[in-house]
Formats: sequence, structure tokens, C-alpha cells
Amino acid sequence: MEHNSTILIVDDQLSAREVLQGLLMEQGYTLALAGNGEEALTKAVELIPDLILLDVMMPGMDGFEVCRRLRADSLLAEVPIIMVTALDDQDSLLQGIEAGADDFISKPFNHAELQTRIRTITRLNRYRRLLLERTYRQQAEEETHRRNRELTLLNHVLTTTASALDIREALYVACEALARTFELPQATAILLSKPQTHFTTVVKYQDAGLHLKQTGSDQNQVSNQADILNDEPLLIELLSEHLVHNTPLAIVADQTDPRLAQVHTIMYEYGLGSLLLVPLLMRDQLAGIIELKTVERRYYSQQDLTLAQSIATAVSQAMETIHLYQNLQHHVDSLEETVARRTQELQTERDRTQLILETLGEAVVVTDATGIIQYANPAAMTLTNFTLKEMLGQSWRLWQSETTHDQLYDEILDMVYTGQMWRGEIVNQRKDATLYDAALTVAPLFSPDNHNQPIGFVSVQRDITPLKEAERSKNKFVSNVSHELRTPLSVITLLSDNLDTLYERLDDNKRRKMIQDIQKHTHILNELIGDVLNISRIDSGRISMTREPVNLVQLVAEEVQELLPIVEQKFQTLQTNSIDQLNIWGHHAQLRQVIRNLLNNAIKYTPDRGQISCECLILSVTSAKNNLKQESTWPGSSNLPDGSWAALRVVDTGVGISQEHLPHLFERFYRVKSQQNIRGTGLGLSIARELVELHAGHIAVASTPGHGSIFAIYLPLAEQKQLNKE
Repeated sequence: MEHNSTILIVDDQLSAREVLQGLLMEQGYTLALAGNGEEALTKAVELIPDLILLDVMMPGMDGFEVCRRLRADSLLAEVPIIMVTALDDQDSLLQGIEAGADDFISKPFNHAELQTRIRTITRLNRYRRLLLERTYRQQAEEETHRRNRELTLLNHVLTTTASALDIREALYVACEALARTFELPQATAILLSKPQTHFTTVVKYQDAGLHLKQTGSDQNQVSNQADILNDEPLLIELLSEHLVHNTPLAIVADQTDPRLAQVHTIMYEYGLGSLLLVPLLMRDQLAGIIELKTVERRYYSQQDLTLAQSIATAVSQAMETIHLYQNLQHHVDSLEETVARRTQELQTERDRTQLILETLGEAVVVTDATGIIQYANPAAMTLTNFTLKEMLGQSWRLWQSETTHDQLYDEILDMVYTGQMWRGEIVNQRKDATLYDAALTVAPLFSPDNHNQPIGFVSVQRDITPLKEAERSKNKFVSNVSHELRTPLSVITLLSDNLDTLYERLDDNKRRKMIQDIQKHTHILNELIGDVLNISRIDSGRISMTREPVNLVQLVAEEVQELLPIVEQKFQTLQTNSIDQLNIWGHHAQLRQVIRNLLNNAIKYTPDRGQISCECLILSVTSAKNNLKQESTWPGSSNLPDGSWAALRVVDTGVGISQEHLPHLFERFYRVKSQQNIRGTGLGLSIARELVELHAGHIAVASTPGHGSIFAIYLPLAEQKQLNKE
């Protein structure tokens, strides 16, 4: 299953990070690693991961402090956090909950449980984000729908009033728009006289159909009465003070405002429940009011007031235009305002598009029609290692590799020039000449005036190198398995055919020899199949993770006893030098297989009468200096974290291994060419390494050609409280 989720693994121990990385890598997650708290906070801000696996016990800033800081960051507060801890006391759990942890995993953890928890949490987090995005999108759609209605209404008012040559006509349009928008039976436009001494009703719009729906004598009274402002000249100064800022004034009967006490009194006399006064301003002076009154209490939202204000503004502009008539300067100012608003909207949209491209994870490159780069986002710089300055003005073939022919680029351009989109996979190279696999999409860009001829194209690259590497590794593994299986099968087939054909002509010794050879290669085939099945179980996570106390010394003794007949057959000496007891927390069968593989290798590659020794002890790692001293006798110990380790080494006087082969020795199917004549599958050491790492341990080798080899494994000691529980 493939996942798009990003997981940040935070642990100060490299082995723990590698175990979690190995466990989650094949699940399709994008993984990031941090070795301490400061690095974790930095990477969390950079990545905004979908999940953080956070170790509690870390030097410096512990996991609880990291968790608290993550929760204090608004960008990271919603990121799920699973704390990985060896602490199982109630106080630690409470401390983790107080710090903001979402879940806990105790060490040692069950891999299947961890995978399930991670899969569930990342899926829930993904669903939460999708739901949030859907909510935002729905709100945006509702807001867009509302704005469209308002803009349509405003557009109608603007276009109608702009063509009007009479103030009454413009005011009638405004009254009609407001009455229908707020579902009111009537709206009245009242103008202030030139000396600003009294109001005069100019236009009264009345919706007969809506008016019939209103019932009751009170409503008829409001409908037929005189307009309030006509009879109240004393209100002019009061209302002018409130309306001069072009803000509608909504007054409800049950709301008391000392400054509007006189208005409340008049409303009571007329039996009004609400009154909305929308000012009409001309040159920043109150020129009139659109009056909307109802018997019931009507509460207007801020959006209602804004819309009313916008309509009033449009009418006011029309009135001013009519007053000035063909005053060109007014039209120029209006046009400049519209252009400025549209320019701002376009600038906002451009900035929004720019922000999307800047934060996009895929590499985006925009070119002109000839393929010259005009723009590249930060992801393109990260992917190719070129700076923006190095890319701009260059051909988009800048990252063409030797493995990609010019013909492919020509085919892409031919398709794009016909107006089609090209999708496919390609191998490109970075600035440092390293190659990467990319999923490439190239689409044409057209001019707004001509949709037939592209003026450029945009290419989007997504790095799929890990996926291709995994595919190549799989193919290599299948090829190696097929080859290794075919060799013993071919020998068995040949010997069987010869035995069947020549049976009567062969004496008993030759027949017995052929049967023994068949049995030998059958055993090889059986070993190979067993090793491949072990590898498959490890890769698929189906290997048992049950852990219990194990005495490593006892396991070694049992395996040595089992292999003594082979040792005696080769006249070899196998010595053991161990303490009485060395307890670890692990799986008997898996550890037994590791020990058997190391001892088998030592016996196999040590000539007759050679010497083999096996030693178990508690190895103390206290400083880098001491580690270096131990490195010659205990390979790999210099890389261990400080502390006490259960250590096991197998030393032989065999043929040895050259230094150039040591880095590849634990790879699957890797065998030293000089040792090809010695029977083996090439999987034993690979399986040993996988099993040791599943136990949070380390394995290392040191060897000198002609003098022998030392294989060492290091495993965490079992804590006494774990043994007591058992």
C-alpha cells in the first residue's frame, strides 16, 4: 500500500531510528529523521509532517519539552504526536498527556501494532485535513455564491443608474433593489434640501405583491403613514452626525441608545419595530436617505449593512454624475477607482498563484515557446541543485542526462506545440551530475487571445527515484533468486538424467556417488529456499516479534554442541570462552539462527585443522577513546552508543576477506569471487544482519586475508525489571 503521509522520526539513538525507518520505509511513507530535540523542531517547521514519532528519553531537550514546543507552535499544533518511551509509570504517561501527546508506544514495541497505529492516525489526520478543506471550500463556495448575487445586484444598480438622466429614476432603482433584497414591502428615498433644513420625499417604491402578504392593521398603518423624516426637521442635525461617514444606521425598538433617544420616541409613536436609514452622500455631504421601516423587529447583519451601503454608494455616484451631467473628471475618477480595484484584485490573484507555486512540493518550471526558462519554483531548485539565477534564461534541457536522448525532448515539444499535454517518466541529472528519476508532466500555455498557438509551456517534475530504486532492487532480487535456484536444479536434473540413463552401466560406488551429489545439491536448494523465505518474512513484516528473556551463553553452547560433529570431521578446534549468564530480551529461534549462521560461516571458510573461538561477555562502552582501543578485537564497537552491551564474537583462522569486499558483505546474494567454490547461498549474513537489527542490535566484521575473520554482534542487555516481570 502506498501512502503520501510524511512521518518525522525523532530519536537520539541511531539504531532506534534505523529500526523505525526500516519498519516504515516499505509502507510507502515519506520519512524524515532527527537525532535530537532542536533538530526535530527545525525539521518539523520545514516539513509540517503528518505524524511525529517522538522518543521521550533524549539528552538535552527531552521528548516532553519537544512536545510542548510543538503544541505551542500554531503551524504544528494539530500534528499528531506518538511518544515512544521505555517508561511505563503513570506519572510519565500523565506528563506526556499534559505535554500534548496523542498516543504512546512502549519500548520494546510490537511492530504490527505500531504500523497499525501509525496507519490509523495518519489516515485520520488525512481525513481531518480533507474535511477541513471541504469545509473551507464549502464556505468559500457559499461566500462566492453570495458575493455573486450581490455583485449581480450591484452590477444591475450600477448599469441602470449610470444610464439614468433623472435623479428619481436612479433613486427608484435603489429603492427597488433594497426592498427586494431585504424582502420589504416598501422603501422610500428622501432628499435633504439645499439649505439642509428639511427632508423631502422624492421616490417611494412599493411591492404590491409582497405587501398583500403582510397582514394586520399595524402593517397597513405603517404603509399608509407619512414618512418619519418629513415631519421631523429636528432630526436632520442628529442623523447627519451619524450618517455622514456613509454607514447605514440600523435602529431596533428594544435597543436603547441615549444619543438616539428622540428617534426611539418617534418610532414608538409610529409603532415601528425597526428602522434602517441608508445615507446618500454627495461630495462627502449628506444629500439624502433611503428609509426602510418595519413593524416587526428586524436585525440586519454586517453583510446586509455593507450591501445596503454599496447600493447607496452606487446611487450616490449616479446622482452626482447626473448633477454634474457630463463632467468628464468625475468619470475619470470613477474609472481610476475601478481600475485600481481590479488591479488590486489581479495583483492579489497573482500573489496567490505565486504563493501556491512557491509552496508546491513538485518542481515547476515555466518556459517560453522556444523552451527558455522564465520561472522556476523553490522545489525545482531543491530537486536539481541549480540556483534560480543559473536556470533563468537557460534551455529547459539544462538537466538532460546522457541516458535521455534528444529525440525524447523533441517528441515532447512536438506534442506540446499541438496543444496536447505530455506525461511520462524520464531520467534527468542534477547540477552535480547525479541522476534522478522523475515523473514529468508538460502542458502548453496559451495566450488569452489565441488558444491555438502556445506561447510557452509549463513542466512539473516529481522525484520518483526511491520508487524506481525499489523497483530495480526487486528486479535484482528476483534475478538473483532465479539464478541461485537454477544452478542446483540444473545439477540435480543432469545427475538424475545420467543416473536414469546409465544406471545399468554404473557400479554401486558410482551410483552412490551420484545419489550423494543429488542429495548435496538438494540440501543446497533447500537452504536457499529457506533463506529466501526468511528474507521474504522479514521484508513483509510477518516475522515474529515476540520477545522473552534469553540467555545468550546458553544459546551459544547449544549451537556449538550441534556443530561439533562437523568441526571434528574437519579436524578443527572450536573453543568457547564465556561468562556464566548473559541475559537479553529477544526471540530464541531468531537469535539461534544468527549464531548458527556465524558459526557455520567460520567452519565453512576455515581450512582443516584450523581454529575457531566463540566468546560472550558484557562489553562496556564508555568513551570514543576506549571504543577505538576495543575496535581491533571487537569490530564495530567504536560506533556503539555509550553503555553496556551483550557482545558475542566468532573468531576464525580462515581464508579471510579483502577490505574492498567488507562493505558489501551483508548485502543479499553477495559472495566474494575468490570463495565461489565454497558452498553457500549468499543470504546467511544478510539474514543475520536483519535479525540483529530487529533486536535493536549491531553486527560488524573485521578480516585480514590469509589470517582469518572476526564477526561480532552487539545486543541491548535485558533490564532487570523485565526479567523480574517474566
